[in-house]
Amino acid sequence: MSKLQKWELLEEKDISPSKWFPLYQHKIKLPSGLVVDDYFVANLGNVVMILPVTPQNKIIVIEEYKHAVDDFVWLFPAGRVSTGDEALEAAKMELKQETGYEAKAWQFLGKTYPAPSKNKTTIHHFLATDCHLVGRQELEKTEAIEVHKVTWSECEQMVEQNKFNDSNALATMLLFEKKYPQLVKKLRSAE
Repeated sequence: MSKLQKWELLEEKDISPSKWFPLYQHKIKLPSGLVVDDYFVANLGNVVMILPVTPQNKIIVIEEYKHAVDDFVWLFPAGRVSTGDEALEAAKMELKQETGYEAKAWQFLGKTYPAPSKNKTTIHHFLATDCHLVGRQELEKTEAIEVHKVTWSECEQMVEQNKFNDSNALATMLLFEKKYPQLVKKLRSAE
Protein backbone atom coordinates (compact mmCIF):
# COMPACT_ATOMS: atom_id res chain seq x y z
CA MET A 1 0.00 0.00 0.00
CA SER A 2 1.35 3.38 -0.99
CA LYS A 3 2.09 6.03 1.60
CA LEU A 4 1.70 8.79 -0.98
CA GLN A 5 -0.94 11.42 -0.30
CA LYS A 6 -2.92 13.61 -2.66
CA TRP A 7 -2.42 17.34 -2.79
CA GLU A 8 -5.18 19.56 -1.41
CA LEU A 9 -6.77 22.08 -3.78
CA LEU A 10 -7.25 25.29 -1.83
CA GLU A 11 -8.32 27.59 -4.65
CA GLU A 12 -8.92 27.46 -8.39
CA LYS A 13 -8.96 30.50 -10.69
CA ASP A 14 -9.95 30.38 -14.36
CA ILE A 15 -7.31 32.28 -16.37
CA SER A 16 -8.20 30.83 -19.77
CA PRO A 17 -6.94 32.96 -22.67
CA SER A 18 -9.79 31.61 -24.87
CA LYS A 19 -12.47 28.94 -24.95
CA TRP A 20 -10.04 26.82 -27.00
CA PHE A 21 -7.42 26.72 -24.25
CA PRO A 22 -8.97 26.35 -20.78
CA LEU A 23 -6.30 27.13 -18.21
CA TYR A 24 -6.57 27.27 -14.42
CA GLN A 25 -4.32 28.60 -11.70
CA HIS A 26 -4.40 26.39 -8.61
CA LYS A 27 -3.39 27.18 -5.09
CA ILE A 28 -2.47 23.83 -3.56
CA LYS A 29 -1.22 22.43 -0.30
CA LEU A 30 1.24 19.55 -0.47
CA PRO A 31 1.29 16.79 2.19
CA SER A 32 4.47 18.40 3.54
CA GLY A 33 2.46 21.53 4.34
CA LEU A 34 4.05 23.61 1.57
CA VAL A 35 1.51 25.91 -0.14
CA VAL A 36 2.04 26.61 -3.85
CA ASP A 37 -0.08 29.43 -5.24
CA ASP A 38 0.95 29.30 -8.89
CA TYR A 39 0.39 25.73 -10.12
CA PHE A 40 -1.16 25.82 -13.61
CA VAL A 41 -3.42 23.12 -15.07
CA ALA A 42 -4.94 22.90 -18.56
CA ASN A 43 -8.29 21.22 -19.06
CA LEU A 44 -8.30 20.50 -22.79
CA GLY A 45 -11.00 17.85 -22.57
CA ASN A 46 -11.01 14.11 -22.94
CA VAL A 47 -10.11 12.34 -26.17
CA VAL A 48 -10.89 9.04 -27.88
CA MET A 49 -8.47 7.17 -30.12
CA ILE A 50 -9.53 4.25 -32.27
CA LEU A 51 -7.46 1.41 -33.74
CA PRO A 52 -9.67 0.30 -36.67
CA VAL A 53 -9.23 -3.11 -38.34
CA THR A 54 -10.98 -4.19 -41.56
CA PRO A 55 -12.19 -7.73 -42.36
CA GLN A 56 -9.17 -7.92 -44.71
CA ASN A 57 -6.87 -7.43 -41.67
CA LYS A 58 -5.87 -3.92 -42.69
CA ILE A 59 -5.35 -1.16 -40.16
CA ILE A 60 -6.95 2.19 -40.94
CA VAL A 61 -4.57 5.05 -40.19
CA ILE A 62 -4.81 8.72 -40.97
CA GLU A 63 -2.34 11.38 -42.01
CA GLU A 64 -3.08 14.92 -40.88
CA TYR A 65 -1.27 18.22 -40.63
CA LYS A 66 -0.88 19.31 -37.00
CA HIS A 67 -0.12 23.00 -36.75
CA ALA A 68 1.28 22.97 -33.18
CA VAL A 69 4.19 20.79 -34.34
CA ASP A 70 4.15 22.15 -37.93
CA ASP A 71 4.29 18.65 -39.36
CA PHE A 72 2.23 15.92 -41.00
CA VAL A 73 1.42 13.28 -38.42
CA TRP A 74 0.38 9.66 -38.94
CA LEU A 75 -1.96 8.34 -36.27
CA PHE A 76 -5.22 6.55 -35.65
CA PRO A 77 -8.59 8.32 -35.90
CA ALA A 78 -9.18 10.40 -32.78
CA GLY A 79 -11.15 13.31 -31.43
CA ARG A 80 -12.54 15.13 -28.44
CA VAL A 81 -15.31 13.78 -26.27
CA SER A 82 -18.04 16.42 -26.17
CA THR A 83 -19.50 17.31 -22.80
CA GLY A 84 -22.22 14.83 -21.94
CA ASP A 85 -21.11 12.23 -24.49
CA GLU A 86 -19.88 8.78 -23.58
CA ALA A 87 -16.41 7.84 -24.82
CA LEU A 88 -17.66 4.90 -26.92
CA GLU A 89 -20.26 7.05 -28.69
CA ALA A 90 -17.62 9.71 -29.35
CA ALA A 91 -15.29 7.01 -30.75
CA LYS A 92 -17.98 5.73 -33.14
CA MET A 93 -18.70 9.28 -34.31
CA GLU A 94 -15.01 10.17 -34.80
CA LEU A 95 -14.28 6.99 -36.78
CA LYS A 96 -17.14 7.73 -39.18
CA GLN A 97 -16.41 11.46 -39.46
CA GLU A 98 -12.66 11.15 -40.03
CA THR A 99 -12.63 8.03 -42.23
CA GLY A 100 -16.12 7.23 -43.50
CA TYR A 101 -15.90 3.82 -41.80
CA GLU A 102 -18.10 2.15 -39.21
CA ALA A 103 -17.22 -0.88 -37.07
CA LYS A 104 -19.37 -3.84 -36.12
CA ALA A 105 -17.45 -4.63 -32.92
CA TRP A 106 -15.84 -2.40 -30.29
CA GLN A 107 -13.53 -3.14 -27.37
CA PHE A 108 -12.22 -0.73 -24.77
CA LEU A 109 -8.42 -1.00 -24.59
CA GLY A 110 -7.78 1.30 -21.65
CA LYS A 111 -7.14 4.90 -20.72
CA THR A 112 -3.98 6.97 -20.46
CA TYR A 113 -3.01 10.45 -19.33
CA PRO A 114 -0.80 12.14 -21.97
CA ALA A 115 0.55 14.91 -19.73
CA PRO A 116 -0.68 14.35 -16.15
CA SER A 117 1.51 16.99 -14.54
CA LYS A 118 -0.20 19.93 -16.21
CA ASN A 119 -3.20 18.63 -18.20
CA LYS A 120 -6.43 16.92 -17.04
CA THR A 121 -6.96 15.16 -20.40
CA THR A 122 -7.74 11.43 -20.42
CA ILE A 123 -7.32 9.41 -23.62
CA HIS A 124 -9.82 6.55 -24.03
CA HIS A 125 -8.37 3.92 -26.40
CA PHE A 126 -10.63 1.61 -28.43
CA LEU A 127 -10.26 -1.32 -30.81
CA ALA A 128 -12.80 -1.26 -33.65
CA THR A 129 -13.05 -4.44 -35.73
CA ASP A 130 -14.93 -5.47 -38.84
CA CYS A 131 -14.71 -1.91 -40.17
CA HIS A 132 -16.54 -1.16 -43.42
CA LEU A 133 -16.63 1.96 -45.56
CA VAL A 134 -20.16 3.38 -45.30
CA GLY A 135 -19.79 6.88 -46.67
CA ARG A 136 -17.60 9.91 -47.11
CA GLN A 137 -15.55 11.74 -44.52
CA GLU A 138 -17.41 14.47 -42.64
CA LEU A 139 -14.47 16.65 -41.66
CA GLU A 140 -14.49 19.81 -39.60
CA LYS A 141 -13.54 23.08 -41.31
CA THR A 142 -10.02 22.93 -39.91
CA GLU A 143 -9.38 19.27 -40.82
CA ALA A 144 -7.69 17.83 -43.89
CA ILE A 145 -7.19 14.10 -43.41
CA GLU A 146 -5.95 11.38 -45.73
CA VAL A 147 -7.09 7.85 -44.92
CA HIS A 148 -4.73 4.92 -45.50
CA LYS A 149 -5.08 1.15 -45.07
CA VAL A 150 -1.87 -0.57 -43.99
CA THR A 151 -0.78 -3.89 -42.58
CA TRP A 152 0.16 -4.28 -38.92
CA SER A 153 3.78 -4.80 -39.96
CA GLU A 154 3.68 -1.53 -41.91
CA CYS A 155 2.42 0.23 -38.75
CA GLU A 156 5.33 -1.25 -36.83
CA GLN A 157 7.79 -0.20 -39.55
CA MET A 158 6.44 3.36 -39.45
CA VAL A 159 7.05 3.38 -35.69
CA GLU A 160 10.62 2.18 -36.20
CA GLN A 161 11.15 4.90 -38.84
CA ASN A 162 9.71 7.55 -36.47
CA LYS A 163 7.01 8.27 -39.05
CA PHE A 164 4.15 7.03 -36.86
CA ASN A 165 5.09 9.16 -33.86
CA ASP A 166 1.93 10.39 -32.15
CA SER A 167 2.35 9.36 -28.51
CA ASN A 168 -1.34 8.55 -28.07
CA ALA A 169 -1.27 6.27 -31.13
CA LEU A 170 1.81 4.52 -29.75
CA ALA A 171 -0.03 3.96 -26.45
CA THR A 172 -2.99 2.56 -28.40
CA MET A 173 -0.70 0.13 -30.21
CA LEU A 174 0.89 -1.01 -26.95
CA LEU A 175 -2.46 -1.54 -25.22
CA PHE A 176 -3.70 -3.50 -28.25
CA GLU A 177 -0.58 -5.68 -28.38
CA LYS A 178 -0.79 -6.46 -24.65
CA LYS A 179 -4.55 -7.14 -24.54
CA TYR A 180 -4.94 -8.98 -27.86
CA PRO A 181 -1.69 -10.83 -28.65
CA GLN A 182 -3.56 -13.50 -30.62
CA LEU A 183 -5.16 -10.89 -32.87
CA VAL A 184 -1.77 -9.22 -33.40
CA LYS A 185 -0.37 -12.63 -34.37
CA LYS A 186 -3.27 -13.13 -36.80
CA LEU A 187 -2.68 -9.70 -38.34
CA ARG A 188 1.01 -10.47 -38.84
CA SER A 189 0.32 -13.89 -40.37
CA ALA A 190 -2.32 -12.50 -42.75
CA GLU A 191 0.26 -10.42 -44.63
